[in-house]
Amino acid sequence: MLENLILLASLATPVTETPLRASQETVGARIAAPRADRLLRQARQRLTEQPGRARQLAIMAMKLEPHNAAALNLLTASYARARAKGLSREQERFLRRQAIHDYQYFIDRQADNPELRYRIASEQIALGRLLPDHAIAEHRALLRQACEHLGHLIDLTASDKTRRASAHYQRGRATKHLGDLSDDPSSTHADALADFNRALKLDPRRIDALGEIILIHRGQKHLATAIQAARAELPHITQKKLKAKVKAMLGNLQLEAGRPEEAANTLREALHDNDTLFDAHYGLSRALLAAGNPDAAYQHMLETVERYPDFADGLALLGHIAEQRGDSSAAIRHYEDLLKIPLDGSRVIGMHPSVNLYRNQLFQDAAARLGWYYLEARHPRRALRALGVARRLGPLPEFAIQTENRARQALSRRQTAASTAP
Repeated sequence: MLENLILLASLATPVTETPLRASQETVGARIAAPRADRLLRQARQRLTEQPGRARQLAIMAMKLEPHNAAALNLLTASYARARAKGLSREQERFLRRQAIHDYQYFIDRQADNPELRYRIASEQIALGRLLPDHAIAEHRALLRQACEHLGHLIDLTASDKTRRASAHYQRGRATKHLGDLSDDPSSTHADALADFNRALKLDPRRIDALGEIILIHRGQKHLATAIQAARAELPHITQKKLKAKVKAMLGNLQLEAGRPEEAANTLREALHDNDTLFDAHYGLSRALLAAGNPDAAYQHMLETVERYPDFADGLALLGHIAEQRGDSSAAIRHYEDLLKIPLDGSRVIGMHPSVNLYRNQLFQDAAARLGWYYLEARHPRRALRALGVARRLGPLPEFAIQTENRARQALSRRQTAASTAP
């Protein structure tokens, strides 16, 4: 914690108009360029261990050479490196605010810089997702500011289809989040869909835009429309691995629509073209399970987690299938293996509105189920430890609360019996 506080203090130095020893205004280009290069070399050397100092050096270089892409990349990297140090939610909010402040400083002086517009909008969207639930007004303000920056970016990149597609995608995300915050999101979500479709038209490789389109249609309970969107995109994709990703989306949608046999065929096609797709592996096992073939479902996922032992979704599914088969020892083993994975280092499947929330729920469910199994095996201490992990990840479900109470009673009876024994 002390290390993180020191890190935040080093990152908190504001960008001001205080002149450098050799400021941009007083140093000619021939002097500014080599000085900026030296600053960037120093920033690269400090990036890993001193991201706060790297940020300061990158800002100094940008003041000397405002359009230096390497300096901007190092500034962004300094924040990414700081966030990788395991900060709390509050500390990450601080870093996002500082990044927004830094980018705004340079936007005020380089209003036509599209890269700055893109990066500040990305930070504003990310910061909004980190705000507490009661900060709706601030969240909306951030999203509207992001949309404004991205609108400028779209105007600035008329001749660059790839960058313009990215801008439409990000504006679609911001607009979608605005809709999520409103009582009636239909009109706002329609605007978001227009941006996502525009991104796909400009750059068919932006299948993340297709993923967002599917999320909106799923949220509106329009599965048939989501399936149609995925099917319609397939002919426009030429890259084999990208096409496999879209087939994985389509297969999971077919499964959700209650067509497991069709889903299994689609997901096998996806894995034939790209066997590293976790969504497809997970979906195929679920499709086999839904089609009445639990042994094949279990075997497929067992082979998958042997290849990818940090695949949290796969281990959770193995635990559920083991439960259905009445194999409690296997269920315990799979849930234990899942909880051994570092939370932030686990692989989870996509197509979730909030991956972090989904990951927390996945780990919490595994810990709660493990607690129940430990208690059934007459290990109340282990049960309470597992349930303690579940409680740290959020409010406990009712069955876990009941299990916790039973475990405490069992432990209390043991202690009473031990104290009264001759």
